[in-house]
Amino acid sequence: MFVALCVLFMWPSFDIILADQVSVVIPLMKIRRSIKIIFYCHFPDLLLAQHTTALQRTYRKPVDMIEEVWRI
Repeated sequence: MFVALCVLFMWPSFDIILADQVSVVIPLMKIRRSIKIIFYCHFPDLLLAQHTTALQRTYRKPVDMIEEVWRI
């Protein structure tokens, strides 16, 4: 998310963004309609991440919810 915000607000000269593995940044990047986004993923991050401890579940919950809503 930090890198996506930097791209949007600090380095606005990109023509194409290549997002790999984590799709949560795609809706954020679509704020700038002039940027083309290419998403490459073998498998959703939601299914790859481990959710074994309470800390991991807490950390992953917001990202997993966004991925479920957007189904990207």
